[in-house]
Amino acid sequence: MERLSDFIPIKRVKRCSLSQNEKIIILNVYNALKYQYPTNTITDTVTNCSKMTGIGISTIYRLIKDTQNGQEDNDLPKLSRNKLWSVLRELNFCWEKQNRKSILIDKDEIICWRRSYLRSIRKFREEGRNIYYLDETWVNEGYAVTKVWQNKNVKSSRQAFLDGFSTGFKAPSGKGRRLIVTHIGSASGFVDGGMLLFESKNTGDYHEDMNANVFEEYFSQMLDLIPPGSVIVLDNASYHSWQTEQTPTTAWKRADIIHWLSEKNVSFETNMVKKELLTLVNLNKGDKKYVILPPVLKYYFSGLIRSEIDKRILS
Repeated sequence: MERLSDFIPIKRVKRCSLSQNEKIIILNVYNALKYQYPTNTITDTVTNCSKMTGIGISTIYRLIKDTQNGQEDNDLPKLSRNKLWSVLRELNFCWEKQNRKSILIDKDEIICWRRSYLRSIRKFREEGRNIYYLDETWVNEGYAVTKVWQNKNVKSSRQAFLDGFSTGFKAPSGKGRRLIVTHIGSASGFVDGGMLLFESKNTGDYHEDMNANVFEEYFSQMLDLIPPGSVIVLDNASYHSWQTEQTPTTAWKRADIIHWLSEKNVSFETNMVKKELLTLVNLNKGDKKYVILPPVLKYYFSGLIRSEIDKRILS
């Protein structure tokens, strides 16, 4: 591959202004150099571009600035190229030849959900609203670190006692009970009295221990602890919302399915079996509609952001 130093600098006759095509060519050369040599600084890239095109360095800087001013996105943070590069390195990204596994591409709906969330958060922050974050997790009662600092000069518990030391406690042999923890907090810290703690009866997914009734009662109590006009951010756990109308499933009785079809004015034969009736349900049920704590929000609440995606994606 030819090195940049192998190129013969182009001498250009001075002119009052550059044509549009000339500007495009200069920017294309600059972008190609930036892509081919990502570790170079902007100064080095501009200098090399100047050598290859015969255009002054200050002119190239001006073209870059004019282009960037026309492509500003108010939804994106102001971040220099060098800072972005440093962040990518800290996140353990590296510049390598592309392969089939080198890029993780978000689904279109994930991108839309994330940007909608960020716009909403920005709007509420500009309004000076109090923003609270609510979530659930679990912890084992017997959680303990596996390694601790130990004094090797102490050979026995008797010696420790005589020297005025303590041998400490032994680590628990098991994990112990599983505890479900729910809390709410903001930039000012956790809300006093905002923790819900109870023992899990399930060794699987902790979400199975939390249900809509428990969450609604807890959420109602939290609304009395935060200032009016606050915003609460929570995720898309199933117990955070309810369907406005239940759709028949195989667990429904045949009579209930018939009643649902009748309310929807769906024609059916009285001698149809349950499977046939459920087929009609699937053809007429439409999209599921959800609401978030309707009885609570109606009287107390003024703002809420419900993240439709996993919190790890948002971060």
